[in-house]
Amino acid sequence: MREFHRSGDGGDRRGVSRTKERAAVEERQRADDAAARGVEVELRSRRIQEANRLKSEFLANMSHELRTPLNAIIGFTQLIYDGEVGPVEPQQKDFLGDILTSGQHLLKLINDVLDLAKVESGKMEFHAEPVDLAELVREVATILRTTAMKKAIRVETAVDRRSARW
Repeated sequence: MREFHRSGDGGDRRGVSRTKERAAVEERQRADDAAARGVEVELRSRRIQEANRLKSEFLANMSHELRTPLNAIIGFTQLIYDGEVGPVEPQQKDFLGDILTSGQHLLKLINDVLDLAKVESGKMEFHAEPVDLAELVREVATILRTTAMKKAIRVETAVDRRSARW
């Protein structure tokens, strides 16, 4: 049987030294990991900024591409509706009114999307303003009328006068 004896405290020093070395290695690893995460965050940030720029560019281009023909549709429909190109039957006038309302609604949506993009980019501030709920409900019901007729659905609306303005 062998017995091991420590001479002095040299063994304790080596253990402490190894512990310090491990701690230093672990600290370097944590620092390297943090630096790698920082680089990754920076790359993601740049990608997000580029995607946002491309989105804004797309919206600006598409708004023009959508609004130009839509304004022509609205304008020509208005001419027919007003009887400028000949007589219009009452039922045709109703349908033309629906086309006008839907076209104007779509144009408003396109403009709202563009305004939202401007708000996001800091070029415009958002200010809440009153809305005529009765008018809004009427417009939505008009837009839904054709779809409801195709499906034999009757649409009825009612707006409480006390809450007609928001």
